[in-house]
Amino acid sequence: MSQITSELHIVTKEDGVEIKLKLCNKGKSNYFLSKRARLSKKNKWLNTIKVTRNGESADYTGIMVKMMAAEYPADYFELKPDECKTSSTILNQYYDLGKPGEYEAQYKFYNSNHETDELDIIRSEIIKFIVK
Repeated sequence: MSQITSELHIVTKEDGVEIKLKLCNKGKSNYFLSKRARLSKKNKWLNTIKVTRNGESADYTGIMVKMMAAEYPADYFELKPDECKTSSTILNQYYDLGKPGEYEAQYKFYNSNHETDELDIIRSEIIKFIVK
């Protein structure tokens, strides 16, 4: 189980649906997390958030990217114990949210833990939001 927790929050705005991610280190030691774990408004892809509409996968409209392995330590950032980092992006830049319905979103990221040589799964709770 990862010492990193994740929380998602949705803010509906006139120009789209903003999704905010908060990553926190709840462990007793420093943790190195891939920079890809954070959300970015600059990226043209979003592979860390799964979105459904009325129980079916929402149409992904972002680009598909084949990722190379992240280089340690250049592609990682450090989270100290009890430290949190937040990031956000506009969800409808990546998913078709033009159809009304009940949507769900969940964050999931697989991080290479360089202390244990294991793969940590960082996952948020599922959050719901309505598009009218």
